[in-house]
Amino acid sequence: MIFPTNIYCILKKMKLKKIRKIFLIILLVFSWLFSSRPVLWQNPRIPPEIKKAKASAAYDAVSESHTGTTGSASQDSFSWTHTPVQTPRGVLVFVNTIGSSDLSTSVTYGGVSMNRVSGSTATDSAGEPGTVTAWFLGSGIPTGAQTVTVNRTNNATVMYAVCITITGESDTTIVGTPVLLQGDGTYTVQAVDSGSQTVQRFAAGYSGGGSVLVAGTGSTSTGASGQIDYGNYTFTTVFEKGRGSGSRDVGFSYATTEDRAAVHLAVAATVNNPPSLTVSQPDGTEDTIYVGQSYNITYTLSDAEDIATVDFYYDANDSGLDGTAITGCQDQGEGEGVTCSWNTTGMTPGSYYVYGIATDGINDSVNDYSSGVITIQAVSISITVFDGNVAYGMMAKNSSKTTLSSDMPPSGDMQTINYDTNVSVNINIKGYDASGGGCTWTLASSNGNDQYVHQFCNETDGNCSSPPTSYTALTTGYQTLKSGVSGVGSVDFHLRLTTPTESSCYGQQSVNVTVQAVQP
Repeated sequence: MIFPTNIYCILKKMKLKKIRKIFLIILLVFSWLFSSRPVLWQNPRIPPEIKKAKASAAYDAVSESHTGTTGSASQDSFSWTHTPVQTPRGVLVFVNTIGSSDLSTSVTYGGVSMNRVSGSTATDSAGEPGTVTAWFLGSGIPTGAQTVTVNRTNNATVMYAVCITITGESDTTIVGTPVLLQGDGTYTVQAVDSGSQTVQRFAAGYSGGGSVLVAGTGSTSTGASGQIDYGNYTFTTVFEKGRGSGSRDVGFSYATTEDRAAVHLAVAATVNNPPSLTVSQPDGTEDTIYVGQSYNITYTLSDAEDIATVDFYYDANDSGLDGTAITGCQDQGEGEGVTCSWNTTGMTPGSYYVYGIATDGINDSVNDYSSGVITIQAVSISITVFDGNVAYGMMAKNSSKTTLSSDMPPSGDMQTINYDTNVSVNINIKGYDASGGGCTWTLASSNGNDQYVHQFCNETDGNCSSPPTSYTALTTGYQTLKSGVSGVGSVDFHLRLTTPTESSCYGQQSVNVTVQAVQP
């Protein structure tokens, strides 16, 4: 694969005869050279990483505020440490108050405030009164062991709490309305309806009976760290053995009528949709460029729940996802009508589809192919200089001569650059120090001792008839003669040479001038 060629045209030497005290100057002959740049390595084909979703909301770990047979009393707050097993995506705290009203005022997990679950306060106000309420945190959860703090009304009423962490595919939320059992009665499992969402169900129950409540059918006790036996009454937590959608049971089994207060609820991972990706450009319309040019891939990427990114590839067809990664267009962000600039330097000419693979780190990746192709064509640049020969003749020191007809009668010696290119190019020109006559003349912007000036003038776009007006001094670096030319055309230019004020040699001097066509 060849990078667009830069084509050079060099003014060759012309010999002049030596004449005493008269400087012998230059015949210039133009020739052209080709150059190319090496192929740039394209990234190898990279199989896209497919990221699978994690399991839905599930029980993780439990901890309790107090061990033994008593809880908190006469305190502004009580705290304990909870250690999750996995990364928590939800935190549920059940608070039991041995009284007819809930005395918890706020709850924090790792310093993050939790929310009281709406409709989750169950109360038994007669006999042996007791209250159960639930607090929940479904996002922004710190990881690792954290301090759970229950802030409360400071009185002699006893309080106790259990913390349960929940894992999930994403942040979590309470689903549906909590089911409550309140007042004297027996315990049976309760149906909690989650609709179409797969959930993990939990229950927390207070009982005036003398024994810890037994998990009902389909439920599992959280164990010793999720319950307390005060002696004359108890508090217990359980979770559903399985997980599912619709109406499913969770709770306790206790056939004796006792004081009771219980909360049954469901937790689900928030509904998490995969990213949405559309690659709108290229569409095959006016999508032809040349090797080395840049092309804007246009796409729309969105994700309602997560941060999505997209990687782009080019492919010979529109299927298989077996293309080659596009350098500079990986890990692109979300947005509508967003563009990514593809630098096609080093590409093999041809027609290519573009596709993207987007992921949000939660769902399976999604992909989309462009509806059309981008066509990348090879670059063709050709220039010649006519007639390529300039004879300045014999010149005295500190004198000037142009290629105008007034200096070179009868018709002058204007030079013409003929170009044929399928891309836009700039035509540049540069000069060199003169040598060959026994000493070196340095190319400069003003003449001096062994110092000469060589100038150029664009006759196509200007008026070169009044030198030095419109004439620019050549340097040993490239300068623009004409920019932005394409197709087939020509550029006419004149030259003007000024000899040194003094020279340390009087032999034949020669000089080169190079003309170059190059993509900007």
